[in-house]
Amino acid sequence: MATSRKLAVAGALMAGTMLFTACSGNSKGTAEIKDSSADFGFQQSGLPIVKDTLTLKFSGTKTALAPDYNTMSLVQQWEKDTNVHIEWQNLPETVFKEKKNLILASGDLPDAFFNSGLTDAEIATYSASGTSSRWKD
Repeated sequence: MATSRKLAVAGALMAGTMLFTACSGNSKGTAEIKDSSADFGFQQSGLPIVKDTLTLKFSGTKTALAPDYNTMSLVQQWEKDTNVHIEWQNLPETVFKEKKNLILASGDLPDAFFNSGLTDAEIATYSASGTSSRWKD
């Protein structure tokens, strides 16, 4: 019993160390991300958030019975209030896992994933491989 407890603790420590190492990465290959907020008239406070319409592409999953996010009145109100337009790529839950892997592998990434269920392992893997550096301008 004591041996299995020691092995469990040792395994947890190794997993934690590996996760910390994977997340810390090497800053030599890190690309600078350009701040484009001024291009859209970003406002520090109040609404709208930007003066010029900003269009972002979001990819995510939704249940079959949920309406398309583009047609939801709440989402349309957010767009009016913020001046940020979201192009939603609504994917059914049944195919999203496969599509998500294809999106990540292709390099044609959306600006954000919404309700994607990315696991800690996927985040560590794709950040270590430089996937996030493809988001730069």
